[in-house]
Amino acid sequence: MRIGVIGEGIMRGVYRGERDNRLCLEVAESGVSEPPPSAPLTVVIGHPRPIVLKRVIRDLASLAIESIVVFRADLSEASYLRSSMWDTPRQFLIDGAMQGGTTRLPCLDRCASLEEAMSGLTRDAKCLRLELERYAGPTRSYRLASLPSDLQRAALFVGPERGFSDRERGLLADVDVVTLGPVVLRTEAAVIAGATALADRIRST
Repeated sequence: MRIGVIGEGIMRGVYRGERDNRLCLEVAESGVSEPPPSAPLTVVIGHPRPIVLKRVIRDLASLAIESIVVFRADLSEASYLRSSMWDTPRQFLIDGAMQGGTTRLPCLDRCASLEEAMSGLTRDAKCLRLELERYAGPTRSYRLASLPSDLQRAALFVGPERGFSDRERGLLADVDVVTLGPVVLRTEAAVIAGATALADRIRST
């Protein structure tokens, strides 16, 4: 089986049973490999229901992206930031990394507002706002599949289950709007689909 140490290499080992209620593994001394580098992508998401966020964090971690920022959106429930899921968020990251076959965990931050989430982004990131429904606002919008091929680093903004408020759209007025086509997606489906496409595009440059 493949064995990894968080933040370190990946190696091969053999399960040798249990001893004193512990699993015994025999690890090969050679053949240690480095996990693939994390894609320089930050996903900024308005706090959805905690049960949804657990799945989103796990699935984003499996994509080996750089960071996840969860913020209290205007249309999020205030109590979400105090959910018990925040007692053990690292476990969701580990579960996702295991699924993705990587030992690199994304950074995970929790912010009280969109303004706070935006203030922590690196200036060289290409910022994109993913709209879950067909968007007809004043900002230029285009399909995610038509992104430029030379994308180096990106930040993807996704609203909560009720969407962005008008105030938040004002804060993101200079951010390009991207869509995933004419269908209306659930928040968690849109987050994973958008992040997967962006991570793949960045890695291919």
